Amino acid sequence: MKKQLFLHLVLFFASIWTSNSFSEELFNNGVPIFATDRCISGPLQCGEFDGRTWVVYDDFTLSSNSVVTGFSNWNGFGSISDYLNTSWSIWSDLHSSPSLEVEGTLIASGNNVGEIKLSNGFNKVTIDGINVNLDAGIYWLGISHTLKSGSNPYTYVASDSQAPANGIQSIGTALTLMFGLESAFTVNGYIKNAPPLAVPEPSNSALLLVSLGVLIFTVNRRKFKQT
Repeated sequence: MKKQLFLHLVLFFASIWTSNSFSEELFNNGVPIFATDRCISGPLQCGEFDGRTWVVYDDFTLSSNSVVTGFSNWNGFGSISDYLNTSWSIWSDLHSSPSLEVEGTLIASGNNVGEIKLSNGFNKVTIDGINVNLDAGIYWLGISHTLKSGSNPYTYVASDSQAPANGIQSIGTALTLMFGLESAFTVNGYIKNAPPLAVPEPSNSALLLVSLGVLIFTVNRRKFKQT
């Protein structure tokens, strides 16, 4: 009986440990320092037209072949309670064309409801649950947040990064702005061919502790009966 219970607990713990992936920080573009006046939200909050929304693009570098599972960015001004969702895109060779359109090779895109909280005095939005395979190289992340109608806009927060400023702000047609300040964001995921770390969820950890307690109680009770 004792051996069977112990075996079940070992298998239970192993299933927890292997089923909860942990994403590490693949890229960090610096510490957020101040909110700019460049919109990163919509719709129709900062002089857009045709229902378009301002998107902020900034470059990031991966030193190894990786799987991107999410990202975070810092935003200024608008209220946390006005946040609805985030549209994102990942590009290669992004640039502004002579016609002021943003051009490049789109690799992946989506729309997710992120986790939002105050961090460093700004609204930090974190997106998880994406799965984008990327080789080592330079890429671009595009971010735009959708807020409640009539709310104050979000603006991107500048970072203390000393990297060459390659940021782009665009509404996708006829108007693209280059700016000289890096945005504060991180890219999360794990390196390919290296098994991702794993940590148990708090609820599973609690269940595991209870199970171990039952095992200890059972063993001690059997010993007590034998004596």
